Amino acid sequence: MKVLGISLLFLSLLLWTQSSVLAAGLPAGFAPGPIWVSKQSPSEGERIELYAAVYNSSDTSIEGSITFLVDDAEIGSVPFSLNDGETSIKSVEWVAVVGAHKIRAFVDTAIERNSKQKANIEHAEVANISIHVAEKEPEPKVLTTLDTAGSALTSVIASSSPLTSSITQSVVQTTESIRTAGESFLSGIAGTSTPASSRSSGEVLGAETFVAEPEEESSPGFIARIAETLLPIFRYPAIFYPVFLILLGAVFWILAGRLRNPGRRRRR
Repeated sequence: MKVLGISLLFLSLLLWTQSSVLAAGLPAGFAPGPIWVSKQSPSEGERIELYAAVYNSSDTSIEGSITFLVDDAEIGSVPFSLNDGETSIKSVEWVAVVGAHKIRAFVDTAIERNSKQKANIEHAEVANISIHVAEKEPEPKVLTTLDTAGSALTSVIASSSPLTSSITQSVVQTTESIRTAGESFLSGIAGTSTPASSRSSGEVLGAETFVAEPEEESSPGFIARIAETLLPIFRYPAIFYPVFLILLGAVFWILAGRLRNPGRRRRR
């Protein structure tokens, strides 16, 4: 009888210990610290990334999904899959809207990969952050006027003969691809889009998980300042096309001069 009582006491203690562990949850979920964004002070209409780091310090593999919210409105969900001891950074894109906003995220679902049972994790929510989105600066009036004139010219071209319209559209498409490629190239040099890997990162050291603070941005160099100066030319079609036509005319004028005097260089 005494042995039976001791066995029952041991079994009760074991069940209580297991229930306490299950209630506490697996050491997994969001890494300590808030979520972060690719740009702290964006302008209206800018596309920015919302980031969160998740980790798994348990001895089992887990998977699930994370939901991001802006002002309690769901922006998007992304899946995650973590082996024991792994960390991953997840993100969604958001088009900035004017005003002050609160951004947060939570683990929507989490299951143990092997058993397919729902997993109770310790850190299912992450600290939210607040950002302010400024209004987009209006374009100068002269650019608006030029853009209106460009739209009128496009309408005239569209009403022309099919051959003229086809040739013109091909030229415009080629020129527009040059403009957009130049804008992307100069934006990269000017540093208007910083790689996500340089902003923040998470890692697991044994059972301890942390998120490194973003590095301070260095001041732009000489080449970056030149890129910032040239960027408006490629960003605004109303500026790019007149400059492009002037440069194209100058090239044709130089070539025509050489063709009119083919022996001039040889005589020198």
